[in-house]
Amino acid sequence: MDPRKRYLPESRYSRPTVVLFDSGATHTFISKSYALKHRLKMSKLKENYHITASGSPIDTTLVVRRLKLDIGTESYTINPVVLPHQGIDVILGMNWMTENNAVLDIGSRIVQIRSSITGKILRVHMTNQKHIEPTVNASELTEIKKIPVVCEFSDVFPEELSGLPPDRDVEFRTELVPGTAPISKRPYRMAPDELKELKT
Repeated sequence: MDPRKRYLPESRYSRPTVVLFDSGATHTFISKSYALKHRLKMSKLKENYHITASGSPIDTTLVVRRLKLDIGTESYTINPVVLPHQGIDVILGMNWMTENNAVLDIGSRIVQIRSSITGKILRVHMTNQKHIEPTVNASELTEIKKIPVVCEFSDVFPEELSGLPPDRDVEFRTELVPGTAPISKRPYRMAPDELKELKT
């Protein structure tokens, strides 16, 4: 089991909810199936989010605004990004844990959440699940027009970048003779004009 991840059975308006505290997730997420099942209002994000889960890229454009989440005696308002394919109901990532001063005590399987208003510490005992979902990370997609190199050579780039280059059957590598040490040679002497041009 990944020590960064723990599950907490909780409820939202008496609805059973599996909450995952994940220090490896950058954002807070909610599964689309859970949002649809409980008829939560989903709205469009200003920009698409590119999410990597299990090594597979997923794009999402939806978010649930101002969702109330009750943990123990405390209530929190979250704005989770909607994941199209996710078995866990809600993932509380580093943004939420940092904002709410959450500390994961892995040895005791306890989450401590300190209220920034009252200073009260909420201690929540966690339970384990047999199946652990992989860490999820999110980042805003960069528009092509914001990448300087692409703008400079716009004639060789497509209007939409499809993603990383595909895996190739033959991987190109430059092989060195075993035991080869880094080559170190004194630079050739140059005329002042040539040296000036090289430095610019």
